Amino acid sequence: MRTLFIGNSHTYFNDMPKMFKDICKENGIDMQVTMLTKGGMGLDYHADNEQTRFNILFGDYDFIILQHVAHPMGEFSVMEDAADRIMEWIGQTKAKPCFYMTWTEEGNEEFQPEMSARYRKLAEKYGCLVAPVG
Repeated sequence: MRTLFIGNSHTYFNDMPKMFKDICKENGIDMQVTMLTKGGMGLDYHADNEQTRFNILFGDYDFIILQHVAHPMGEFSVMEDAADRIMEWIGQTKAKPCFYMTWTEEGNEEFQPEMSARYRKLAEKYGCLVAPVG
């Protein structure tokens, strides 16, 4: 199986793709992982990046994990517009998308319900999974 992680430092800082691969291995699942990340960047950055489109369309992934910028998260419309473009590419493949719901920064915990609601709203819109890692 193959999984693509698209995100930023929330994805790569703790080496989430490796942790995911290790969990799969412990459960007898042979998983290959690829990571497209850039610190501080959101789905809008990735939607504008040709490497993202190419990997989604030609990477033969089973799962694609999507993570938006968190600090600050910015306007929901930017996140949603980027997700629309990325989900259009994913829809042309066999991959199952999953939103990677992150956490707010320390001292801004009151924003967590809004952040969580945004990820849930997109997951509902596209009928896909959401992983509440935060």
